[in-house]
Amino acid sequence: MIEFIGGTPYYILEFGDELVYFTPYTITLFLLALTFTVLVIISRPEKQVDIAFGGDAYRTKDISLSEMRFRRFMAIACGLAAMGAMVTGDIFNFTLFTAMVGLSLL
Repeated sequence: MIEFIGGTPYYILEFGDELVYFTPYTITLFLLALTFTVLVIISRPEKQVDIAFGGDAYRTKDISLSEMRFRRFMAIACGLAAMGAMVTGDIFNFTLFTAMVGLSLL
């Protein structure tokens, strides 16, 4: 069955009830998530801008440094969760990885 999902597996790692496997499809998805995560890591923080529809009005919001750090951390953590979900091939695992990130904040 696994041979039909994205091609022939290059590597399979049985880790408890998780099955981590690398096929051309999962490697492509992993690299895509890795690319966006690296972009988040190297990018500079932006100011949040609110635009009023129906006119040319806009205003920027002042965001504290601690909140910017938290937002960046969450973006990186969710990118790592997405990469973990890509190599397991299961959307349920994505929710598990994301919940693990959320629990680590408590």
